[in-house]
Amino acid sequence: MHALAREFLRRGYNVTVCAPVDGVDAPQSFESQGIRIISHPRFFTYGPRLRQHVSQLFDPVLYIHRLRRFLAARPGREVPDLVLTFSFLYAAAAKKAWPGVPVAYLSGGACWDCYSWLYGGRKGWVRVAFLLKKVLGVIAEHRALRLADKTFVEVNALTRRLEHFHFGIDSKIEVLPTPVDVARFGPSLERRQQIRRELGIAEDARVILGVGRLQWNKNYGNLVRAVARLQPRNWCLLIVGQGEERRELEELARTLHVDDRTRFLGNRADMESVYAG
Repeated sequence: MHALAREFLRRGYNVTVCAPVDGVDAPQSFESQGIRIISHPRFFTYGPRLRQHVSQLFDPVLYIHRLRRFLAARPGREVPDLVLTFSFLYAAAAKKAWPGVPVAYLSGGACWDCYSWLYGGRKGWVRVAFLLKKVLGVIAEHRALRLADKTFVEVNALTRRLEHFHFGIDSKIEVLPTPVDVARFGPSLERRQQIRRELGIAEDARVILGVGRLQWNKNYGNLVRAVARLQPRNWCLLIVGQGEERRELEELARTLHVDDRTRFLGNRADMESVYAG
């Protein structure tokens, strides 16, 4: 999202990013560049009470309804010229709020697979309960794929996966491989040695790397639990990013006795060095 917003801005477009209240890291940095941020409430259901757990099962449907009302009620009834979204929930809500506006959905995965990944490690009865959420999610995703004017995916395998769950959408899907700046992110012995010296990582150590916002849908907890099963040998886990789950993840690492091999690096601007390491 960050790079896409800046690229549209560079080309002379007015850019507005719509996200949950905690969905954008350092929003001031975007606004200082001329990118407008519109924050909406967290429409997902959270909380320990049984009623909130039950409500959470219907989030795929309720989220679209709540977001559509939020978009349609914007002051001045501003209507964009184009909507680009990474979420099928936003694709459906935007098309319902502004039927005449082109909506492009940049899919990162099939809803069924995403929910299976998120809840696959839970107890058996939890997985059964969340089966309803998965089914409703697929129904909502199907609606979004039909409403969106175009869906872009990074690989042919994802096209086949979406077509497995949704018939008659192949004409709307286009493969758009993710561009990579190979000059910036290519292997570099100099950057590798530099970042390892900075972080105190031995030259022969194996590095496991996770990059992204530290929030529930990234499922970093499972990553920490997975590395805790490894033999305590010559490896370390680096996690790059900020988010609301950082303290919880740090505590999880301590509980599983891998805090000595797990490093939380926060946000980094030198990712070419981190990857090289």
